[in-house]
Parts: sequence; structure tokens; C-alpha cells
Amino acid sequence: MVRRMHPTANRALAAIGRFYAAGRLSLVEAAEALQMSVEDAVAAFEVHGIARRLDVIRLGDEERKARLARLREQREGQVGSQAAAELVRRDVIASQRIEGIDARIWMPRRS
Repeated sequence: MVRRMHPTANRALAAIGRFYAAGRLSLVEAAEALQMSVEDAVAAFEVHGIARRLDVIRLGDEERKARLARLREQREGQVGSQAAAELVRRDVIASQRIEGIDARIWMPRRS
């Protein structure tokens, strides 16, 4: 089945996209519900204009500090590991999205 052409898949994408945009589903939860990788779900949301408003994604000062501390711990603890390779993969995909290039076809798939 070609997902983007199937009417049921389009309805599911729209419904799940509304919950994601409202902040009621995380990106991982939305991708799982759509049976897609996180990267493919992001691409599908972008194609269909599904995005969170700024007031949905804005963090308070304490939450921002806590998340930044967790990110710092992850990065420092994973240098040279398999998890570090995943961080590089995420950074490459994010950078390519900013430039408007779909890098997913060039990235090795996780097994």
C-alpha cells in the first residue's frame, strides 16, 4: 500500500496530526500510532502542514533547564557509543530539513 494515497491512512494522519499539534501526543507516540519512523512522521506532518503552535511547545524556565541538563548528560555519557551515532543521525536529518533537503534516503536504517 502506498500510504499517502490510501484514504484510511490520510484520515489517520489528519486525526493523529490534530492530537500531535495540540500537544496531546508526543512525536514518538504519533509516529508509533502512524506505524512510521519518527523521521517519516515528521516529514509527513511537514508535507501536510501539521505543526505545533508556539504556545504549545514553549517551555517554562525550570522545564527548559531540566531538559538542557538531561541533554548535556546524554551527550557527555554517550561519546563513542552506538547512541552517539543516533545523535549524529538526528542532527544530520535536522540540519538537512532546515536546508530543505530530504537526507533520509542517504542515512542508514536502524536495524
